[in-house]
Amino acid sequence: MSKRRPGGRARKEVRIQEEEEDTSRLYRTPLSAEAAKYCSRPVAESPWGLDGLAEIQISGDRHYRPERLPSGRKERPKSARLHTMYYQNLDYVHGIADTLRTLELSNTGLFAFPQELVERLLNIETLILDDNNLTTEGFPTCFKELVSLTSLSVRNNGLTGIPSSWSYLFQLTSLLADNNQISSLKHLERLTKLQVLSLQGNCIEEIPREFYALKKLECLNLSHNSIASVTVDVKRLINLRELDLSHNCLAFLIPDLFLLPKLDGLQVSNNEVVKIPTVALKTKNKRTIDSVDLSFNNLTRFPENVFLIAEKLDLTSNSIRVINNSAFKKLDWRTTKQLCMHDNPLNNPPRDVAEGGLKAMLHYYFETKVDSKIYQGIKVFLLGSRGCGKSSLVQTFLDQQSRLCTEDEETICLEIYDYQIDTSDDLADPRPLSLSIWDCSGNPDYMPYIFPFLHFPSLALILFDLTEYTTENFSELIGQWIDTLILRNNRAVFILIGTKADLCKESVKPEKVLELAQKDTEEYIKNYLDSIDHEIGCIERLDQISAAFNEQYKQYLSLKNFKPLFHPEALITSSAQMLGFNRLESVLVELATQTKTFPSVMRVIPALWGDAENFFDDLGQNQNIISFNELANIVHKQFGLRHLTGQICQYLHDSGRAIFNEREPSFKETVVLRPSVLFEHTCTLFRHNLYDFLMDPSDKEEVRERFVRDYSAAEFTKAVELCTVHGILLHNLLKMFFGTGKRRFTLINYLCDCLQWCYRIGGPVENPDSELPHQRELNFDLERDEDGKVKTDTSKVSLLVPNLVRSPEPTVAQTHWQNAALRVSAGFRFSRFTPSMFFERLLVCLHTERLRYQYHWQNGVLAFDAEDDNVWIRVTKEDPEDKSYLVVLSCGVVTEERFNFVREEQTPTEEPVEDSEEVVALKTQLARVWKCLLPSLLEAEKVLKQYPAAWFRREVKCPECGEMTFWGEWLSPKEAQDSEAKPCRACHADILSCLLVQPRVSKRSTRPTIRSDVAVKLQDSPAPGAAAANPADGEVNEALNFDASQKRVATEGRKSVSFM
Repeated sequence: MSKRRPGGRARKEVRIQEEEEDTSRLYRTPLSAEAAKYCSRPVAESPWGLDGLAEIQISGDRHYRPERLPSGRKERPKSARLHTMYYQNLDYVHGIADTLRTLELSNTGLFAFPQELVERLLNIETLILDDNNLTTEGFPTCFKELVSLTSLSVRNNGLTGIPSSWSYLFQLTSLLADNNQISSLKHLERLTKLQVLSLQGNCIEEIPREFYALKKLECLNLSHNSIASVTVDVKRLINLRELDLSHNCLAFLIPDLFLLPKLDGLQVSNNEVVKIPTVALKTKNKRTIDSVDLSFNNLTRFPENVFLIAEKLDLTSNSIRVINNSAFKKLDWRTTKQLCMHDNPLNNPPRDVAEGGLKAMLHYYFETKVDSKIYQGIKVFLLGSRGCGKSSLVQTFLDQQSRLCTEDEETICLEIYDYQIDTSDDLADPRPLSLSIWDCSGNPDYMPYIFPFLHFPSLALILFDLTEYTTENFSELIGQWIDTLILRNNRAVFILIGTKADLCKESVKPEKVLELAQKDTEEYIKNYLDSIDHEIGCIERLDQISAAFNEQYKQYLSLKNFKPLFHPEALITSSAQMLGFNRLESVLVELATQTKTFPSVMRVIPALWGDAENFFDDLGQNQNIISFNELANIVHKQFGLRHLTGQICQYLHDSGRAIFNEREPSFKETVVLRPSVLFEHTCTLFRHNLYDFLMDPSDKEEVRERFVRDYSAAEFTKAVELCTVHGILLHNLLKMFFGTGKRRFTLINYLCDCLQWCYRIGGPVENPDSELPHQRELNFDLERDEDGKVKTDTSKVSLLVPNLVRSPEPTVAQTHWQNAALRVSAGFRFSRFTPSMFFERLLVCLHTERLRYQYHWQNGVLAFDAEDDNVWIRVTKEDPEDKSYLVVLSCGVVTEERFNFVREEQTPTEEPVEDSEEVVALKTQLARVWKCLLPSLLEAEKVLKQYPAAWFRREVKCPECGEMTFWGEWLSPKEAQDSEAKPCRACHADILSCLLVQPRVSKRSTRPTIRSDVAVKLQDSPAPGAAAANPADGEVNEALNFDASQKRVATEGRKSVSFM
């Protein structure tokens, strides 16, 4: 049988094999002068005339022999690889340079790049120069003309730096320069389109700040160098996905490394890392890192925060002895995480358990957690002026090594950290004190948003800069923070801490400064208590105390309950020198474990409560803000603990792990399961530099990617202006800030209803003919159903934040108010403390279906009564010359009549004199005014209850002289109603009482009231010498026109609620 002839494909393979065998027979030839300019070794000559030309790619086909190139049509070669640099090769490359895109000159002995070749390779895109003898000087200046170059590889050469000509390769996206001798990264900062950069195996010791301008970097390899530190500027590499820093000299890692938004892999093995910093996890945009390699370092503490964000964590060959149970409590059997703990001297869990991997460690944890105890912790607030070193102190305290924060790391609103202090020396029975540290920004713009959360029980650290302190600036550095604690809780437990001791001049001893601050603090608190005693004594010395003075007297008695507690020893610290931190830890334990002040701290928590805590944390991932009743139902289904839900929530609140306070009405109906998530969502909205943050050209590309995907540039600019100038958050902007879905609406409801930071509006309607379109046509009204719930499509609801309004009062608003000729003005004067956001929260509470807001500016609003559109109310805040703070509620009726407010002189007579027709008409009009004004004043009284230590006086303006000279008696109106007129202390005119207090109303109305529970009349015992002038229970309700059912509600409120 004859042998079968091979097919076409087989014949082609045989032919190629024969040709390759022929290619191996090379002949030696002398090196030409042309090649000798750039090549340092002899070359081999090919029998086909193109020596060392290994391969050419033409239109997708690869040819191994140049002479086999098709000749029937014109080809367009795209890539070429040369083994040698011979003049015939260069000539051929010159001939195909117009279409050549990729050129490889690896292992050709080059020590300089041919200048003649540069002139012809202007269209080259990829250039590979590996395994040569190239130096930094070997790249000619004309190399910068390769403007189309996108990929450059110069591995295994002799470069000592980045050639200056490379800085003009603006299209370069990939640069591989491994195994050279590069020690400086200068000139790289101009290659802003770089996506891949590998500098492995060089001599780099530091990374300059300019290097971090490469924001498009995705892969960065700096392994096998001598890098000792990475600065916080690394956070500018927002697109980085892979980072390799292994085999360097790193001793410390900054948190920003773990918070890069797109990081998937981090390699830091074989360094000298001793501690991993505390990472403040941002759950708003939280993402996991696929792999973190920290093997072969000197770690002694288990990096719990890194473990939470890494899918795979390698801690092989470190010095870790203990893994706290808290690292496992948020995991379950279904987890896909990987944890490698080989070659660590572990005690807990045992080493043999850890060798089995994460599943074995979880099994051990679930078996032993039954015997472990949970102790209640405490909240710690860090307060202090801007730049005093709070963030540096907390980072140094948490990491137990020096950490100095820069200006770029300024705290935005509030950051929350967890820390444990072991209070027991017995390793078999540890008793950890859990601290929830709330680092509060010292920027005064954020204090209104921090103030509501300064609940007691808590411990405060008041920090001040030792280099700036004097008695003259005590109020600014220390006093204002003591006032804040007093105003919020009518008590203060704090520790004074002086910072930056290392920066004090030689002539200034930190101990002397600290002693002065401690003395000034003691004197300040003594003067505060003496002021209360003085006010009480002034009232007690009166011969007869009116009802108004009686209310003021009870207010001062409540202030007398103030109980200050501050550590007698102020502390000196220095974050740069790690000074005073051991003493700080001891003082924290000493104060927190005082059972008289903090009876619940360090109590043993039932194990079932711990399970509920873990369940709440998991629940908070999807539903962070939840109503208390809904949470109680969920807890009942999961644990059967409905009756204990309030106690569990209160325990979590006092420990700083949730926000819920059954002692305050505004915080007991809703539970925030993760406080850090709440602040992450709101800190962007309320940041002090919001306009610059959104409109800064340097960050414009990032901002557009995050916020303005559905906006044009003009629409976005307009939305930002409405927000930052007029306080209006359009619904589309809210979508950008808070996202979509149920989570967005629960957050908006919490901001509006619980915190009272903003109120809902329908959004602005444009009107080009108006003076201020966004104000004049602002749709404040929302359609509501019978239950008062908003019927308008909630996806279209916008918000108005009073604290963000910066616009002046419109002229049209002044014109409208001038038409209301008959006015009554009453208000509250705050003499000692300025209540944070009282005015703004009052405006939110007054925005109901009763009052229709028409204009809102920085210091006030103007609205009309929905039931009587001729009655207008104006709420403003003023700063009088006496340094007090005045909030005025003025109500007026539009009428053409003119009235005399002063009582006419009458002849004394025993028979009662009937009112004249003018007085009757005046009282009729004033009844309309008080019908609108009184509920607003009572609403203000309700808001004031959230400031238990506020020093204020109720006042009414004299209509003759325009001064606030009369005491406000709307809570106890009987005495003023019984008198026909009262004299003004300024102008001495006898002003009719109907202008100073609500008149009696004989007829009852079934009109629905606004929040009737605020009509509270105290039934406390009168002050010594007080006249029996308190009204009957029904008189306040009668003035408000309550019906019978509403009277019962108000009466019940009086029994359960006490004012101040």
